[in-house]
This record gives sequence, structure tokens and C-alpha cells, in this order.
Amino acid sequence: MNKGDVSDPIPQQGGFTIVKVMDRVPDPMSPIPSLRVAQILVKARPAQESLRQQFEMLTKLRDRARGIGLAKAATEKSLTTARTSFFPFGNTPPQLFDAPTLGDWAFGAKLNEVSGIVEGAEAFYVAQLAEVREAGPAPKADIMDQLRALAEGEARVTAARPRADRIGQALAQGRSLEEASGAVGITATKVAGMTRDGGDPSLAASPDAIGRAFATPIGKVAGPVETPGGWIFLRVDAKLPADSTAFEQLKGQITNDILQRRQNEFLQAWVIDQRRGAKIRDLRTP
Repeated sequence: MNKGDVSDPIPQQGGFTIVKVMDRVPDPMSPIPSLRVAQILVKARPAQESLRQQFEMLTKLRDRARGIGLAKAATEKSLTTARTSFFPFGNTPPQLFDAPTLGDWAFGAKLNEVSGIVEGAEAFYVAQLAEVREAGPAPKADIMDQLRALAEGEARVTAARPRADRIGQALAQGRSLEEASGAVGITATKVAGMTRDGGDPSLAASPDAIGRAFATPIGKVAGPVETPGGWIFLRVDAKLPADSTAFEQLKGQITNDILQRRQNEFLQAWVIDQRRGAKIRDLRTP
């Protein structure tokens, strides 16, 4: 397109976009010219008669769903349903971002109850409470992928144990940590400094190794320490005394944060129990 040209309307979801190409602004450091674009978005709204017809159709579908279920009622109309993931109170799932009131409604509904018709920014919604999971451990089926990943990680750690044993034997013979690790093709690395609260990134997933580091005397080697990523040997080269004043300054804030988190969890659980036990009917006329 040339400077000042106006394109034909480009259809977009919910309206049309008119695009006008502005001046080309070449980058003096690049041979490729750059562009700046201005756009106008015009939302296309359905006619009131169309909205009324859609609302009436959904009203009949909702009434049918209350008898046979939302999925079967949708199938009769050649429609499909989509389920949200499990979500806690106050945390609306992505599927309900356009109709957040349905997330709030679900925690006061009974199992298999069908909602009223909710109008979102771009659609009408009808929901059914399909499944309720009480507080507690997740079912095994929901964590199978995580369990499989853990099992594979444990297998890799087990396979690396012979090399860790060779390092341990070399250390027992009086060889340094650098010599022992080099004998099995591993290079020892140094950690410039760390605290219990802010450990080195290489040890972020190894709290046991961090604990061993602070409990090991200077100059001594600790290990092997089993971690999700393998086995760790470490030597403490120096220690600095802790600054207790920082803890005293943050002690009150940490206590308040813990107390507030527990209060919020208790309040949310209490609100959910109260809503489930309440008998509420919406008698408003659409």
C-alpha cells in the first residue's frame, strides 16, 4: 500500500476494522523499513429482534436442560458444551471470564443444577454444576502426569548413583572435591554466597542441600545429598554471621501475613458452607 491509502474493510469478529497506513519511518540502523499503523474498530451489535430470538431459544434449552441435563439438551440443538477446570472460590476460570457471575453462582448451586441465562459481553451463557470436589487430596487420575514425571526423575537419580559413589570413594581416600568430581567428568562450581532465604539458583530445588550447607563445618565436604535433579556434594569454604536485626524488623510483618492468610482461608471455607446450605431462589423476571 502507498502512503495515505485506505484499505477495504477487513472483517473481524464482532465488527470491522479500517486500517490506514501512516508514514514509513525507516530505522537508520536497519535496511528494513518500519511502519506505523492507525486503526478504527467499529463494534457490530446484533439487532434487538435477533437478541430476543436467541434469548427465547436459550430459555427453552435451559428448561429442557433442567429435565435431561445440559449436555443432552445441547446435543438436541446441535450445540456443544465445554467444561471448566476445577477452580476454588474466588478464582474464576478462563472459560468464565466473560460471565464471572457464573463462577460465583456455582458455589451456591446444588450438583446438576442449571443456572439462569447470563448475558456476557459477546454471548449468552447457561451453565450446569457438573461436578463437586470436596477439600482434600486430588484423585490419582488427576495427578497421573505429575506422578509419571516424578517416577522418571527418580529413575534418572537412581541411574546416577554409581557416579556419586565413585566421588564418595575418592573423597574418602583424601582427594579434594575438585579432583574427585573431575575423575568422573564433572566440574565443581563455586557459589559466591547465599542465605537461607535467598539460595543460589542452582540449589533452588534442593532445600536439603542448602540445609546441609549451613550445618557443615568450614572446610568439610557434605554429601551425597539426593535431590530431584541428581546427587550433590558440597564443601563449605566460608561463613558469615547472620544479621539478626533484619529478622526483628520483618518479624511482625511475617506474623501478620501468616495470620491474614489463615483467616482468609477460614472465611472462604465458611462462606462456601453457608451458601451450600442456604435455600435461595431467583424469582426475578428476565
